[in-house]
Amino acid sequence: MANEVVEVSASQNDEENLRSIATNIKNYVSDNDAETMNLVISKLKDKPSIVARLFPSAYEQEMQSLNITKIRQLFSNEESLVKAHAAIHLELVRIQGNAMLAGAGINAQQQLTVYVKEKIDQIEVSISESQHNILSRLRNDKERAKIDFADDDEILQASLKSTSKRIMIHMEMNEELIAGAKRALTEKIKHI
Repeated sequence: MANEVVEVSASQNDEENLRSIATNIKNYVSDNDAETMNLVISKLKDKPSIVARLFPSAYEQEMQSLNITKIRQLFSNEESLVKAHAAIHLELVRIQGNAMLAGAGINAQQQLTVYVKEKIDQIEVSISESQHNILSRLRNDKERAKIDFADDDEILQASLKSTSKRIMIHMEMNEELIAGAKRALTEKIKHI
């Protein structure tokens, strides 16, 4: 019984850390503030288990030498930021889904386990397709802006700032998709 309490507490702590990291990634996209980046790096450095869950293959390959430079590179690439933000929110759904399953009876757990897995799979597919589309459009728009506005730095910077706003909108849409999935899970539990 004591182990269960520790696991729940650790899970809640992970959930809080993941929420904080996701919020700070979003803030970084909005503000491009080095302090925000350093805060996320610090949280990831202090929680290698979170890094392991979010980036399993990279973590396994470099388990002995967690390199801060690699985490900093995450912030230099919009594609990585978008993917990390989505991965964090998907992990939050998994944590919350597991917590919901733990509170259900055995028969309900079996039904819910299948339902939760299907929902998470649907969300992953939707987010993956959305990421591919938005990142492709953003790359094309950036390249076009660099060509079209090469002579006018002010317009070029405004165009690039617009890209950051579009990334923020994409992240908010993913958050709403995941929030909808959580609401659907909660409703499903009520009806079982």
